[in-house]
Amino acid sequence: MIPTRDGGGWLAPFARAYARLGVRPLYILDARTQDDSRDILARFGCAVIEVAAEHDRGEDVLWRGAMHADAAWLLRIDDDEMPSRALLRWMADALPGRSEPSIHVSCRQAWHGGYSRMEDFYFNHARPDFLMPQPRLFRPDRVRYVTDLHTTGIDPAGAGWAPPDKFFLHCDWLVRDLPARWAKLRRYEAQRAGGGRDFVAFSIPEMQDPERLRITPLETDEFAPLLAEIGRP
Repeated sequence: MIPTRDGGGWLAPFARAYARLGVRPLYILDARTQDDSRDILARFGCAVIEVAAEHDRGEDVLWRGAMHADAAWLLRIDDDEMPSRALLRWMADALPGRSEPSIHVSCRQAWHGGYSRMEDFYFNHARPDFLMPQPRLFRPDRVRYVTDLHTTGIDPAGAGWAPPDKFFLHCDWLVRDLPARWAKLRRYEAQRAGGGRDFVAFSIPEMQDPERLRITPLETDEFAPLLAEIGRP
């Protein structure tokens, strides 16, 4: 399930990547979208539900879309993210036997052919080996939804863990140029003090010491067609 708003600049490469995977995700389109997202999603035959959200963030779109889903488990993926084949295979095999309300999944921050392993991204003290854990897999009938900024849209209480090598790729640093990422931080700061300022390290890698970012080659080349189509910001 993919919340989206004004993602027309990159929806097409991701739609083609999902087609190569043989996956047809459900897009939850924010009704305030003003670009050509609707036309792009229609051209690729994507499943779309349009919702009217109150807040200018995906956290307030997620629960509105989840109300329309009838699956036992949902995977929340942003419109600039792509799940790995290993994650999808693990989900198919493991989820029928899992009872937690949600499950943490590892995120990789894509950047010029590799991904960041910045120490700040290992931010869960319970699992210091787990890169950017986020409760993205969830049972829609068992979680409590939240709309707070910089959450996944659900309360992570009781969340389990996927294997740390089953991950999704986040391409925010690639699909948005530097001015666009600054603009996003300003929008977040307008919604909550610190909502933008406190996340500069996560959004502006250009300001980080490359040694601190620890850019590491991706452990798979499956994203190469997508990354080649996206190009450099």
